[in-house]
Amino acid sequence: PEPEPAPGENFNVELAMMFWKPSPGLTIGSDSLSVVDSTGVDFVQEFNIQNKRFNDFRGVIRGGKSKLRVSHVKLAYSEAAVLQRAINISGRTFNVAANATADLEWDLWTIGYERDFVKTGRALLGFIAEVNFNHVVANLSASSQGFTATSLTDEKVPFPALGLIGRVYPHKNVALTAEWTGFRMPGFI
Repeated sequence: PEPEPAPGENFNVELAMMFWKPSPGLTIGSDSLSVVDSTGVDFVQEFNIQNKRFNDFRGVIRGGKSKLRVSHVKLAYSEAAVLQRAINISGRTFNVAANATADLEWDLWTIGYERDFVKTGRALLGFIAEVNFNHVVANLSASSQGFTATSLTDEKVPFPALGLIGRVYPHKNVALTAEWTGFRMPGFI
């Protein structure tokens, strides 16, 4: 006999709030900000940025096998440190032992479309196409021997992503979902 359809797939609008604690990894370089060897500033290494918990708000509107997906997450870090290597900010080099602060905000909106090309009462397999809108503001300042310099990087970067989603219900009230989205920039760009 056919298993009873899962109640979790009987919806038109779905709202969710996720909690996650990512391991940060961020290197920023610009005309006014670099390590003396011009590789950029690794905010995690230089400022010992710790893992923090963030909220991820998500919404889905469904019509048949099609879904409109929207999500938003805002990450913010603020750290102070004593520099462990020389950093160049706005043309001024600050050597080891200079006091520095780093403030980072990352606002990420994702808008996407999901099409479930295989769908039963207890499983689905689908395709995802989405656009991620990133807004990153990084403010770095350092002071040493009476001199202070700051560097503000404010970037807005949209990028597309494609992916797959799969979900099975081993029990009508328990779902296991796997989702992968990504985008690989061609090497010639």
